[in-house]
Amino acid sequence: IKKAKGYQSFIWSSNTQPTLQKTIKKVGLVGKFQKIITREDVTFLKPKIDGFNLIWDRKTHKEDYLFIGDSSADEQAAQKENKVRGYIAILETLLEYST
Repeated sequence: IKKAKGYQSFIWSSNTQPTLQKTIKKVGLVGKFQKIITREDVTFLKPKIDGFNLIWDRKTHKEDYLFIGDSSADEQAAQKENKVRGYIAILETLLEYST
């Protein structure tokens, strides 16, 4: 993410804004995301795609989005939005760094 030049980076998390902001600060990623969507921003949590709809720029093809996640809800959300480029599972969550 720190070297993702030419790409936009977003966070869509089921965590709260305060929890996520604390973690982003701790891992040195403040200011690296164009938009951050948390549970306070959506009516329905993942795997519903409310959060993606807040991130998605209608001028950009869904095929240009890549989901990176760490839960089955993340994977299910990516599958529901089947036009996105794909889904990458990661083994550790950012929140593991917040303890």
